[in-house]
Amino acid sequence: MEMITKILLADSSEEFRLLLRHTLEDTGEFQIVGDTGDGEAAWELIQQTQPDIVVMDVILPGLDGVSLLQRMPKNVKTIVLSAFCSQNMVQEVMRLGAWYFIPKPAHMDSLLERIREAAVPENGALNSKRATRTTNSARRRWSAEMRQTRSPLLF
Repeated sequence: MEMITKILLADSSEEFRLLLRHTLEDTGEFQIVGDTGDGEAAWELIQQTQPDIVVMDVILPGLDGVSLLQRMPKNVKTIVLSAFCSQNMVQEVMRLGAWYFIPKPAHMDSLLERIREAAVPENGALNSKRATRTTNSARRRWSAEMRQTRSPLLF
């Protein structure tokens, strides 16, 4: 029996959340366990629903994404999407344990690919060398995505 990946969406744009919800649910691979536009509500939903993956923006009212990442349980993978994507911000969210950072506007195909990658269970705990390679790899992928054309776009 195949496990469905539980995902929580946290982004201040209701339109974006709705579009992403429908896109993910239409694949049949994911269950959206909650969505919110507020950081405090996101934290409550994370505790209540225990998602496998959180897709979130850095800019959230109530509790910002950086503060939310500081509280995030270690077993939850976090994909951060944000228009606020300075190199310092990317480094900070990766340092705090984000699994991946995607700048907005983002390609829906790229976002879906990253969510599918995050849904794959880890083979054992990350050691420090692997964690460093993963972070460096994510930074390289982020840099490459920043250079890609921006069509078709998702918020």
